[in-house]
Amino acid sequence: MARPDIKNLTDLNDYLMVLETRVAELENEDRMIKTVINEVNHDLQRTKQPTIPLPSTGLLSHNFFTRAFTVFGHYSVASLIIGLIFFFIYFALFVAILGNSVNLFVKLLNMLTK
Repeated sequence: MARPDIKNLTDLNDYLMVLETRVAELENEDRMIKTVINEVNHDLQRTKQPTIPLPSTGLLSHNFFTRAFTVFGHYSVASLIIGLIFFFIYFALFVAILGNSVNLFVKLLNMLTK
């Protein structure tokens, strides 16, 4: 746009109004371009995400100590559960064997006392 020949104050005001409208149009166009760029970036980020989100767990943490203590916690709970199962099995066997032993001992005492 060529600069017009300005001879008085009204010409200067008119020219400044034209420049102000051009600046406002350019600002609107810049705002629209930024909006489109943000939408494209948002779409790109959304397509980069996996379709099935990963679970929120300490096993996937970036911090080493968080992962280590998570593994230790899982190990401890699994050991506790397995240990309790074996405890109840051994306890049931112990009660069964002890019950049979007491029963045999009572029979033996009854035979000896008669």
